Amino acid sequence: MEETNVFPRELLSQPPGVRLAYFQNKIIAHPRLKEAHNNLINAICHPAGASIILVLVPTGVGKTTLRLRVEKYLIEKALTDLKDNLGGIPVASIEAVAPDSGNFSWRDYYMQALMALDEPLIEHKIDYGVEHIRRDSKGRMVLKDKICHSIHHDRKNGHLVMTILAYQNI
Repeated sequence: MEETNVFPRELLSQPPGVRLAYFQNKIIAHPRLKEAHNNLINAICHPAGASIILVLVPTGVGKTTLRLRVEKYLIEKALTDLKDNLGGIPVASIEAVAPDSGNFSWRDYYMQALMALDEPLIEHKIDYGVEHIRRDSKGRMVLKDKICHSIHHDRKNGHLVMTILAYQNI
């Protein structure tokens, strides 16, 4: 990160509108932003087994600025590799929003991560851990005959009830 906190003395002789615009566009870094930047780059480049890195600081101290600068650094670092791998994604970032309910939604987190990675057809992915969907020994998708499991006798009304579930095999 470069130091850009040198105040231009000629600004003092400029009209008030120019001076105001200068300060409205000026971002003053938190005193520990450079340290946080270096620590975050180190944690990303040498994760030591961590899969998620949290940056927890008060509102308004520069999390977004830090993220944007780190993204820029990582993209610049990856440029030579991207010339050989045009489909490479050097950075994908999402903001994990704290829920009002107190229960973090990992599903939403992973969906946002997949969207940030431009993953196609996210809504059509299949959870193979779900009952009735699996792969056989040859890797082919097997859907259990759901109709057999969906017929039951409604003892209260004396009727045979059949529920049909349609699977979309893509």
